[in-house]
Amino acid sequence: MGTGLVDNTLPPESSIHPRILAHLGDAVYEVFVRELALRQGSSKLDDVHRYTTLRVRGEFQAQLLHQLIDHLSDEEKDIIRRGRNLPTTSKRRSDHTTHRQASAFEALIGHLHLNHPQRLQKLWHLMMPYLTQPESFPKL
Repeated sequence: MGTGLVDNTLPPESSIHPRILAHLGDAVYEVFVRELALRQGSSKLDDVHRYTTLRVRGEFQAQLLHQLIDHLSDEEKDIIRRGRNLPTTSKRRSDHTTHRQASAFEALIGHLHLNHPQRLQKLWHLMMPYLTQPESFPKL
């Protein structure tokens, strides 16, 4: 019996810890944002880096989650809850609430990437106005 990507099998959804989903979601989201930076016409590494770092910050992810919450299913909200309830692992986090919201967002992205890629595409579409024009966020 194979494991992981070799035979394209995954453990059952319920057995994947939310921290692992968040870890994967963090990477998936960052690659998406980096690619978006290139598609927006950024050709200098400095520009891509600036574009990306603004959008992968915990505060930005927490705002994205706030904008998406009304569009999520009960299953997706459960993933959010599980990701949000992860213990904070670093003493240097100044805003635990923001960190927890960002972890919840990343867990959702990881879950959808693994289990519902078409749904993730729909959420990317919903996020696009905020990713391309971050000033369009309403003030929270």
